[in-house]
Amino acid sequence: VLAFDVSLFGPRYQGDERVIQFHQQVRERLAALPGVRSVGGISSLPLGGSENLGFLQIEGTPPAKPGQEPVAEDRKVTPGYFDTLGVTMMTGRDFNEQDGPGQPRVCIINEALAWEHFPGTDPLGKRLRFGGPNDPGPLVTIVGVARNVRGSSLETRPRAQVCFPMAQVTQNEM
Repeated sequence: VLAFDVSLFGPRYQGDERVIQFHQQVRERLAALPGVRSVGGISSLPLGGSENLGFLQIEGTPPAKPGQEPVAEDRKVTPGYFDTLGVTMMTGRDFNEQDGPGQPRVCIINEALAWEHFPGTDPLGKRLRFGGPNDPGPLVTIVGVARNVRGSSLETRPRAQVCFPMAQVTQNEM
């Protein structure tokens, strides 16, 4: 596995469409290289020292009391990310090229979030909001449950995690 960081700045990458197009072109070019088996991207590498936490609101559950809101890590990923890292989908599907702008908002949760918030039930098709205390975010539909990936440390239990398709996230949401 080869990992590298890319930061997109300047007028060339203003606008969500340009950023989405860049990510797609990089994935296509890397996939065409000899010996490459899979390609994927993520907003923040696991164990990379960065956490982006937000509040969860599961549709149909009462709002949590202030200070007791459930939290989860937030990652934006491209199609192919889970396969590239060898992360097994427990149920449901991976993201694909159809999970783009203007399409129904979707997410993939990890098994820690599924165990905590959907014990004994199938989370596929359920919806949640993810955001801050004053901006709960749009409703998104769960389309997959992936095995846990440790986000911040090998010593701590995996935290609840929500992954969104990079192509559905606007620049101001990143």
